[in-house]
Amino acid sequence: MFTHEAAQRLFRAQTISGFSFDLEILYLANKFGYRIAEVPIAWVDAPGSKLDPIKEARRFLRDLIKIKLNDLKGVYANA
Repeated sequence: MFTHEAAQRLFRAQTISGFSFDLEILYLANKFGYRIAEVPIAWVDAPGSKLDPIKEARRFLRDLIKIKLNDLKGVYANA
């Protein structure tokens, strides 16, 4: 859940629109000083999923590097 102001600021600063967009939103929320809470959910595994764990792990790592580089380059500075 987001306040209106937080949602506007976070999603305006967002650069990743793929599978790991939430990593960037959490990174930005922490960077901007917003409070983050961990809330448990009920997980239901979908049999027959086409997700390739190795491919997704590489994508997450690539996106994490992109987020850090964006920060170092000042991409998030004006958000």
